[in-house]
Amino acid sequence: MILWIVTIGSSDVQLDSDKANRDKGRTEKQRSNIVWRNWYNDDILYECYDVSFEPQPIFQDVKESYRIVARILGKVYQLSSEKVKQQIETYLTFPLLSNFVEKLKTIEVPDAIAFILTDQSQIFQDNAQRRQPKSPYWQDTCELKPILESYFKQEFPGVELIPLQLSPPDKPGLDDWDRVLNLVQNEFAKIQLEPDIVYVSHQASTPAISSAVQFESLTLFGQRVKFLISNEQDSNLTRFIDRSSYLKRIRRQEALALLKNYDYSGVYQLLKEDIQQSQKAIEQQTLEKLEMAMLWNYAKFKEFLERRLNLSQEATEIWWDENWWQPVYEAAYLAKIRFKQSNMVEAFFHGFRAVEAAFLEWGKHEFKAHIKLDLDNERSYLQPSILDDPKNYFKGAKINLENPKKTNSLGKLKIKFQELAVKLETLGENDQKPKGILLAGEDLYTLFRIEKPNCQNIVDFKRFWAQDGICDKRNKNFHQLQGLSEVEVFKDWEVENLEQWEKRVLVYLNFIAKDNLPQEFTSLEEASLMAKLHQEIEEAIASYQP
Repeated sequence: MILWIVTIGSSDVQLDSDKANRDKGRTEKQRSNIVWRNWYNDDILYECYDVSFEPQPIFQDVKESYRIVARILGKVYQLSSEKVKQQIETYLTFPLLSNFVEKLKTIEVPDAIAFILTDQSQIFQDNAQRRQPKSPYWQDTCELKPILESYFKQEFPGVELIPLQLSPPDKPGLDDWDRVLNLVQNEFAKIQLEPDIVYVSHQASTPAISSAVQFESLTLFGQRVKFLISNEQDSNLTRFIDRSSYLKRIRRQEALALLKNYDYSGVYQLLKEDIQQSQKAIEQQTLEKLEMAMLWNYAKFKEFLERRLNLSQEATEIWWDENWWQPVYEAAYLAKIRFKQSNMVEAFFHGFRAVEAAFLEWGKHEFKAHIKLDLDNERSYLQPSILDDPKNYFKGAKINLENPKKTNSLGKLKIKFQELAVKLETLGENDQKPKGILLAGEDLYTLFRIEKPNCQNIVDFKRFWAQDGICDKRNKNFHQLQGLSEVEVFKDWEVENLEQWEKRVLVYLNFIAKDNLPQEFTSLEEASLMAKLHQEIEEAIASYQP
């Protein structure tokens, strides 16, 4: 089934001056006026108030058609006798519509035509307003309905006609984009058809109507839409435009809006089909970059970085050893994005996770010679061999067996390793041996304080291991089913706003990883590889030309 949707403008129905009275002694305009004045009487003149009845030339060429105000022409036609109606029809011309009709006849004849009319009578109810010659009221096309129905049936016998009328009940009128879109959506709901192809001609009427019809056609019929456009002055310019160009432009704007909210999955789904059909390498690269961004958005930082860097397996292993800190900054930047998205639970989670992971990744790098990795749970366990490390991590251990309270935290950890070493030596082959001491929590913080003794002089790390510190707040927030406000998150971090939070997190991360960083980062955007990728995606979509 073929459906044609067409907007009707106030100049789409005109008088053909070449068919006017053939009196050679008169000008074209005079001849046109003589015929036109034979069609109305004083009653019709009163009905239309004092708006000029004189036909107005559309173009400078006198051989062109003449325009009658749309509402007046329609009223004259409706109030005329059948004989006069037939006479009027012989003088009517449809400059733009005829171009469309001829083009459709050469391709596919429509089974149904939905034509869109306007009626602003509810807005211009006052007679004084209506009597103003330039009032938009006179440009309404609703009175042309019977003329158009006769024309379409003559051109396409048996066609189903679906008149749609945009009638705003009050101001704003048909120049308001939001109001018009709602009106068009309501009228399109009356199209109870399932067409295979939908031709859309949306050039006529106001820009707001044209845009709304274009948008709603694509929304309802998508891939089935083809746009039929023309030029009133040059019928040779009548042509079809594949909906893909329109859709791509609309989707590009939607994609840019989604990018502002960092919705990479939404952008991917929006553009995937068009990009997959494209043969352009740059568009394929954009899709690949969106896939990387989605990995990052799912907090799969290792997969994201490996795809982003595109390194060989050997080079990747070397890179990870030197840049163990990179996922940490990615997590922190993700927390910042969650703040911007007003997702406070994830903002708190990723922010805390970034600093906690920084301690862990530092420990895995610092003690890699003494770590056993459990592949099942991907946890790292320290082994007793750390006691014999040349760095002598436990030189500050103070152990007092008679008074355990005088044993410091490093001494307690040393005892744990000593006991672990004994167990590993004494247990038999068939006995289940301990995996080691988990590299996490207080034991990890103890080693961190020993290796970086000035940490608390530079920044207050104590909040990560002290009672009622951020670890306790993390547990409280994650073990209850309730949301978090921005105020609550900032309070737990002991800051007042996002800027202070970012500075605090940067101080922690820069200090933890300072021995391996290429520089001290001043912003999370500067540290994150995702920030640069986001910019590349945005620029690619903004510059895309369908």
